[in-house]
Amino acid sequence: MESVTECSDLPGSDDSQGGGTWVAVDNNVSRTDKYIQTDDKYVDVLDLQLEEGRSFSQKFTTDSFAILLNESAVKDFNLKTPIGARFICKEPWMNPPDGKSQTIYTVIGVVKNYHFQSLRKKIAPLIFTNSNKTGWGSAGIRIKGDHFKSVVAAIGDAWKRFDPKDEFRLGFLEQSVAAQYKLEETEQKIFTIFSVLAILIACVGLFGLVAYSTIQRRKEISIRKVLGAASGDIILILSRDFLALVVVASLIAFPLAWWGMHRWLQNFAYRVDISWWVFLVAGLAAIFIAFATVSFQAIKAAIANPVKNLRAE
Repeated sequence: MESVTECSDLPGSDDSQGGGTWVAVDNNVSRTDKYIQTDDKYVDVLDLQLEEGRSFSQKFTTDSFAILLNESAVKDFNLKTPIGARFICKEPWMNPPDGKSQTIYTVIGVVKNYHFQSLRKKIAPLIFTNSNKTGWGSAGIRIKGDHFKSVVAAIGDAWKRFDPKDEFRLGFLEQSVAAQYKLEETEQKIFTIFSVLAILIACVGLFGLVAYSTIQRRKEISIRKVLGAASGDIILILSRDFLALVVVASLIAFPLAWWGMHRWLQNFAYRVDISWWVFLVAGLAAIFIAFATVSFQAIKAAIANPVKNLRAE
């Protein structure tokens, strides 16, 4: 076990982070933003990067009233010099119980933006408060892979020893992040299955059309061979018309596919661009599959004995 952090939330949950109304004392900008409670190990355990300043530290007793901001929060509050900026929180649990005074929180560090929510959403402003003052609800543990099972078992035993009444629930960060895209994974499987079925059905239909066309043009093919046409010429003649149809179908499908993908990608605040080469590769793959399907019958017709075909006619 490398390190442990206590916190209210870990990345991977879109809606678990609490929201609070914060006011920047220096410029009187008020925002209702998400905030999480963390300790001095949180930044290190998650390998977050500090743009400036420092993280919480047990060496400074004043850090109970310190906060960290991510880059989005700095921009949201329009802070030109974030380090040392003062904040107040209007939520009762963030202030003295007398209800008359307000606690002043000071910014000691700025955390580089990281995705604590799904890529469907822009990185929201985030405020980190010190869990030494406000309490916590989760623990994040970084474990070395060498002794993973034994460490997990030891953690479970320690939990039962100190808190036998509450159930020990173990989760993995990568699973929490992956769960955000479960819908996309399901859609991918469905589209893959139906795409494979569509390709197989199209290939069967194309194979039947080529077989029928070959029979219809058997006499023509035989005469061409008698007149000196090479096998490659026969294959080209039989394949040309069908491959042309595949090219036309691809040109019709490409704009529709681009429009559908473009609309789907609009659901994500952070997304890739649809490159032209994707459609080129798809088109070439379609032509290759069509040619492989057509070529079996075309080669069979090209190597057939023309004398037998003409005699049968």
